[in-house]
Amino acid sequence: MKSQEWKWGLLIGSVNLIWLLVSWLLGWHGSGIGRFQVAIVLGFFISFVGFVFAFRSITREEPETTFAEGLRLGAVIAAISGLLTAAGWALYLGAINPGMSDYLVSEVRAHYTTAGIPAEKVELIAADAKSAFGLKAYTIKGGIGAFVMGIIYSAVIMGVIKWQQRR
Repeated sequence: MKSQEWKWGLLIGSVNLIWLLVSWLLGWHGSGIGRFQVAIVLGFFISFVGFVFAFRSITREEPETTFAEGLRLGAVIAAISGLLTAAGWALYLGAINPGMSDYLVSEVRAHYTTAGIPAEKVELIAADAKSAFGLKAYTIKGGIGAFVMGIIYSAVIMGVIKWQQRR
């Protein structure tokens, strides 16, 4: 594994963790599920920008990088970033904002109660939400999501780079 992979994987993962904390400090995690989801989507955009910078740097240093090599590099960067992202979610939900999962469940419960759904059904939905919004779920989804999206970003970015090189 080259230092570029470590550098970019740690950088992208760290920036994602910083964004998670900044969006929390801005109050986006306590202003309804919609604003929290916007923060998550912006995190995907931030990661994409990180991968663009990574591949720009890598292909400037090694312009003969093939699509397959780029995809492999991207997978390693994504794995490192994904591990850091998973650790960040565990730290955030476990120590920094342990009430976040309960808050999200209460938002789901309030939404369905207001919509007139019967109480028994609302409690079933809330139980599913508790599982979906828990520490374990977010840690796994965060890590795997960062890894999978990193591979997709790598394929798209390397495809564009190779297309531009052939023009």
